Amino acid sequence: MGDQLNGEKGGYGLEKSFEHPIRTEKRRLIVTLRDAADYITALPRSVSNQDHWQVAMHCLIEAAEDRAPLMFARIECCEL
Repeated sequence: MGDQLNGEKGGYGLEKSFEHPIRTEKRRLIVTLRDAADYITALPRSVSNQDHWQVAMHCLIEAAEDRAPLMFARIECCEL
């Protein structure tokens, strides 16, 4: 039940699913924290090193380790 209160659909660590998938500009569907992390790490280094993407990755890690709500990771990743 706690997972549902945090907007999490299930899974552990990077396998946690966003309540609502995120669609990127290129129509890719981001469903899990791992999908989002893979997307960010595949960006060119000059892009992934930008502050926004560093914050997004930090939020993903925090959510995967149950130290922050999944919602925070989703908010940061919505600019995918």
